[in-house]
Amino acid sequence: MSDIRGKTVLITGAAGDLGRALCRELLTQNPAVLMLVDKNPRGLEDVKSGLSGKETTILTYHCDLSDHRQCSKLSGRLLAANKQPHILIHNAGILSSKSFRECTDEEIEHTFQVNAAALFWLTRPFITAMMESGTGHIATIASAGGLIASAGLGAYSASKFAAVGFHETLRRELRRQKSPVKTTLVCPWYIRTAMVPQVKSARPLLLPILEANDVARKTIRAILKNRPRLYMPPLLYTIPLLRILPVAFLDRILDWFGVDKAAESISPGQHHPSTGKD
Repeated sequence: MSDIRGKTVLITGAAGDLGRALCRELLTQNPAVLMLVDKNPRGLEDVKSGLSGKETTILTYHCDLSDHRQCSKLSGRLLAANKQPHILIHNAGILSSKSFRECTDEEIEHTFQVNAAALFWLTRPFITAMMESGTGHIATIASAGGLIASAGLGAYSASKFAAVGFHETLRRELRRQKSPVKTTLVCPWYIRTAMVPQVKSARPLLLPILEANDVARKTIRAILKNRPRLYMPPLLYTIPLLRILPVAFLDRILDWFGVDKAAESISPGQHHPSTGKD
């Protein structure tokens, strides 16, 4: 079991709805230091003002995760100050609800930088110290969109598949090296946040729209229990089995579940930057 009490935790995307919920849940575990990272400085201060932990020092860091130079500067600053995180939670992400033809080159690049490349940029500087100390935990909050693609979310789904691939590669490499560093992959279905307040599910009993507080609670519990993966809702665990079916049959099943319809319920043609929103 990973113990959060007395540890240093770094969480990206801290100013978003899910980020705020994760911070509140983390404080119940009494970490020594909680480091909040986001592109939105006002949002960071707002989050910090709403948090209170008698045993926890709360620090905020402004960083645009789409810029590898800013990521490098942040990690260098933390390591120089001996603020190596014991637990790293990759929560930041952006959503582009555009089709392949609608996405601009800049939007595609930005989406992949935040949702995929930044995972490498922030993990590499800290993983060595974690391995040398014999303790550490890296959690990647990807998406159900990284397990099954949705029409109309081209860049987003592709970037989340990349995030899942990043995490699986990291896990396999740590296992091969017999490292004690733990990993947790989190893939939630749509979460009702300020970014997608109007999202709807065609099958709410089987694929309900999730609430940020519930996702945060289950995520922290998964980290504490060293669970290698957490899919929400549980129906998502059937996806690997569904992939053995003929493609045409798989598509019919996904159509019945309304996977594309859920994506269509998001305001089309929008590109939501990582400015404190999930």
